[in-house]
Amino acid sequence: MSKKKKIILCIVVVLIFALLAGAWLCRDLIKVVFSGVTETPEQLQQKKEELDNKQKEALESAGVENIRPLDEMEKEALDKGDITKDEAIEIITGKTTMDEIKQNKESGTTSDKPSDKPANKPSDKPADKPSDKPEEQQKPQENPVNEEVARIIGEVYVLEATFTSQLRALEVWAINEYVSVTKEQKPAKKKELAAIGFPKLAALEKECDSKVNALLSELTTVLKNAGQSTELVKQIRDAYEEKKIVTKSHYISEYM
Repeated sequence: MSKKKKIILCIVVVLIFALLAGAWLCRDLIKVVFSGVTETPEQLQQKKEELDNKQKEALESAGVENIRPLDEMEKEALDKGDITKDEAIEIITGKTTMDEIKQNKESGTTSDKPSDKPANKPSDKPADKPSDKPEEQQKPQENPVNEEVARIIGEVYVLEATFTSQLRALEVWAINEYVSVTKEQKPAKKKELAAIGFPKLAALEKECDSKVNALLSELTTVLKNAGQSTELVKQIRDAYEEKKIVTKSHYISEYM
């Protein structure tokens, strides 16, 4: 089958599945399918990284630095509950690392008196470093707007990580269901999984969109109250929408 015919067939199949499911039929659907069919998973991953870099540049232009998305190990830790949402945001905003969180938890379990260790540290290092560290800690306080922007973007990144984790769980469920039936049952099973899977995907996406929109509304208010441009809000929203397309295209690329 030619590539052109394959693209057309995939678009028709996905549209039929979306109509059967009664959900997930939005203006970006054709774009998702086309991208999924014409690009490899590696190309889509590269596109996602480019979007992350573009978003990072937009934040730096607005004066907000040291923001990055969670890496795969950190996403897994968040998914398993090894780190909390607040800890994930602190990682995203550069305030801590996985190693520091682990060390803090280990020291917390071995000692019922957390005040002992902090009390020892200043006495071991009297004059030099305490005078440096307060200056570093005061930087965020010099610009509370940037601190608030960083927190909001951190929450957006956590929502993105949670959404992709939920999609992976949906993928695992679909694969297990599909491989559990005989060869003869597979065509019917495909339709059944699509009819069940698309509404689930639509519900997950709707929930994520709602939370992101609320955060971006909050970001708009923060920037307006500070007398700053709200262009950053548009840039973050555009990057979020594009990353969603890339994420869904990945599954088309993998399975169509």
